[in-house]
Amino acid sequence: MGTEVIAHCECGLDATIMIGAGFADFPHVCLFPAFCEKCRQVVQANLAKDPARCPECRSTDIFPYDEPALSKGDGTQTITRWGDHILTDAHYQCPACGNMTLRFAESGLLWD
Repeated sequence: MGTEVIAHCECGLDATIMIGAGFADFPHVCLFPAFCEKCRQVVQANLAKDPARCPECRSTDIFPYDEPALSKGDGTQTITRWGDHILTDAHYQCPACGNMTLRFAESGLLWD
């Protein structure tokens, strides 16, 4: 079962991202938010693919938001996790403005 998160930055960037996988596709799907350098957006990437690609531009220059370099490291609570991938309530780097002002929050949606 997966969850949905909302990414929001004070610069105006908003994105809704599915995390995880469904019952039928979990062996080959691991959806997680990623920073796409080419699109300059938060994208929903399948990290189970090698290489993982941006679903919009197909670039491999994407970085999952659990990479330490994308976070201020000030998170104290887990927002959600899928396997080894964890999102916290930290401040993350926004791909649109470049500032550490992107935040993730649960939307409350669970899916399968």
